[in-house]
Amino acid sequence: MVEQGLFDEYRLAIVPVVLGSGKPLFGRNLSRLRLKLLEARRWSSRYVVLRHAPSSQ
Repeated sequence: MVEQGLFDEYRLAIVPVVLGSGKPLFGRNLSRLRLKLLEARRWSSRYVVLRHAPSSQ
């Protein structure tokens, strides 16, 4: 669905934790997405919610 451009918006909740190299959120086989930051909201001292939209560039 990501490759087909079916999402108008992406909302990601970030909770910083050090785990090593980590895992890609959308997998390794997808091409890079160009996203535009719409909003960054801090909900507590521990996490942030980011809203992104696909960029037209």
